[in-house]
Amino acid sequence: MTDGVLYLFAACLWGILPRFLKTYFDVGYWSLLSWCLLGSTLLVAARIALDLDRFHRDTFWSLSAQGRLGLLLITGAIALLGCWLAARGAGAFAARGHRRAVRAGYLVLNLLVLASAYAVVWLLVPQIYYEFYRLLMPGLPAQWVLQDVGRIAELATSVRLAEGSTLAMLTTGGLFWTLVALTIAVHASRGPRVAESAE
Repeated sequence: MTDGVLYLFAACLWGILPRFLKTYFDVGYWSLLSWCLLGSTLLVAARIALDLDRFHRDTFWSLSAQGRLGLLLITGAIALLGCWLAARGAGAFAARGHRRAVRAGYLVLNLLVLASAYAVVWLLVPQIYYEFYRLLMPGLPAQWVLQDVGRIAELATSVRLAEGSTLAMLTTGGLFWTLVALTIAVHASRGPRVAESAE
């Protein structure tokens, strides 16, 4: 739990920093997204560096070069779609409040909606990866491999970037914190302007 609070605090700081740097920083959709992706990449890279030897044994490396590339492309596409939807949603939420207290309330509501939507996607997305694995290994049967709702605690472990996490779990956690920082950045930069630039 302490890790999650620490990461939330870091995401808040990272998300509002562009507002204070806007003299040097174009506060548009792509620059905010790049900023937030940089933050989460540094966070995940630091976590991997703490246990580099174990990550060399991750199952990701057992795939062929084409398999690894395909997995990265699918993950990248899902991440970009998630970031685009999060920025659009944050822009819509941020446009509603004009007084500071109201804006803060909309930010909290936005983060709750984001976390709920992320949990739903986390339950569904394994099916996409399984279909890709079926292309790599034609012998795999056609079946549903959706996450069991009872395993939602695993998502909390991923979000905490806990020790012993796999590369997949770190990617899941890193993307979550990217979306949180992006949502905060859009709100801090007064969403309507960012929402217009995302169109």
